[in-house]
Amino acid sequence: MLPCTLLGSLIGVQLNSILPDVVVLGLLTILLFYMAYKALRSAIKKFRQENKEKREAREAAMLEKNEGEEGIEKKEKEVTMPVTNSPR
Repeated sequence: MLPCTLLGSLIGVQLNSILPDVVVLGLLTILLFYMAYKALRSAIKKFRQENKEKREAREAAMLEKNEGEEGIEKKEKEVTMPVTNSPR
């Protein structure tokens, strides 16, 4: 990463001394908009991914809750036979 940074600095210094200020300002503005666009796109992607995970977790919790309630209802409906020890 460091060599790329140094190379970019050297090229930027050379371009700054050669090109007029308006061109440098235009290039920096384009770079700013490009970086902002990439950051926004990444943030939206992350936001959608997190919302999807939250929704799936919520649905899984609801399914577990419903399955638990069905199990309780089945136990309540079971009829237990009394155990007797009388001989036949």
